[in-house]
Amino acid sequence: MPTVFAPRIPMFGFDASASPKWQMVPRGWERTLVVRGAGALIPDLIPNDIAKITYSRVGADHHLTIKGLKAGKGFIRFVPNAGFTGPVLNSDILEISVKTEVKINTAFHYVKDNAGHKTNRNIGDLNALIRGVNRLLDTQANVRMYRKSARSITVPQNLGATVRFSSHLPGVAAAEHEWDDVTNFADAAADFNVFFVWQYEQDATPAVNNTRAGTLAGEKNCLMQDVITGSSHAETLAHETIHLRGIGPHSGTATHLIASGAVRTGQLISRAQANTINPSGT
Repeated sequence: MPTVFAPRIPMFGFDASASPKWQMVPRGWERTLVVRGAGALIPDLIPNDIAKITYSRVGADHHLTIKGLKAGKGFIRFVPNAGFTGPVLNSDILEISVKTEVKINTAFHYVKDNAGHKTNRNIGDLNALIRGVNRLLDTQANVRMYRKSARSITVPQNLGATVRFSSHLPGVAAAEHEWDDVTNFADAAADFNVFFVWQYEQDATPAVNNTRAGTLAGEKNCLMQDVITGSSHAETLAHETIHLRGIGPHSGTATHLIASGAVRTGQLISRAQANTINPSGT
């Protein structure tokens, strides 16, 4: 029967849709999978210097623990005996990617204008938000957000009820494009600048709240509104961080974290997406 791999902890860098199945392993850390159906087969890692594997029976199952030693791509083949060099079924192979950490030193800006509009977010809640982001990115791709700074800023104009990105819209007055007015306060030394605003829109219907946040990767800037519906605040910021790391288009798979917020039903980062946002170990 085919070997079945299952992560002990969901959302920990395992992609069951990949062929062969794929597991991300952070360098210096471990991942454990439950293995069923392997029978008398034993695991053999090629190359054997990127990770250390431990294989042991736990009840009716086996547990395969992989500790990342250095960045690299490898394959754990379940084979009849040590040194076996013959063909192996694809279902008996687990691809692994040992990844070094990508650090994202992030500057957080709490925005207000000179007309009394301001974000209702609290700097005291920021560390919890960052932890939520890292529960999605760090665990699945070894991409970790760090707090570089957090401050309140005042934009010296009336930004109105909605802060807009509209330079791409025909027939919209230049004065309505407020992205640059806000992002002028960016920290050039940060890897990412996140601006918290009360309301954000980037289309021709600013009165309709159909956008939670927007990111321009080339600028390293993100605007994120206060009200987040349909997903958590951490999920939204993690999604925007994936855009920062080089994935522009939304996924058509609703269970992916990089799917559009209008259709997203899950938080999975696939093998291809993880390898884009953290190319080490590929």
